[in-house]
Amino acid sequence: VMIDEFRRLATSVGAVIAEGGTLRDQLRRVAAHIFASRQSDFGRLAADLRDNVSGQRRSELMGRCAPPWEQISLAVERAIASGEVRDVDADLVARLFFAMVGSQIWWSNIGTRYPEPDDRLAATIADLVLDGISTREPRHNVSDASGVPGDPAVIE
Repeated sequence: VMIDEFRRLATSVGAVIAEGGTLRDQLRRVAAHIFASRQSDFGRLAADLRDNVSGQRRSELMGRCAPPWEQISLAVERAIASGEVRDVDADLVARLFFAMVGSQIWWSNIGTRYPEPDDRLAATIADLVLDGISTREPRHNVSDASGVPGDPAVIE
């Protein structure tokens, strides 16, 4: 069942990405698509998989299907290649994006004060992934050998 759900999600996300546009457009549409289809059993199945299946069996399962964020990772790689975004770990960005979207569904499903996921929230998540929250150029903290952060250095 999980393999079928992973494939269904990958196929539908792939179709949304195939509509083209900038990476921002694609991420906004993917988040909106996942929000719109959140009534599927994927989230519950994924939680059950995590909670009730051994790590070895989960690894075996994941070896039989692509991760649900693979299509997003490929879109990020294309954006890197075209110069639309800087060189980043595309798989990490895709996993973070997928986790951000999924967490909003989770929060809305447990009846918190948070609003229902919608197109505005989808756009906000895509914008946060691509722009962050800083008002200046991306910076990294440079650490010395002890791991203590030093002065920020601009990434070239």
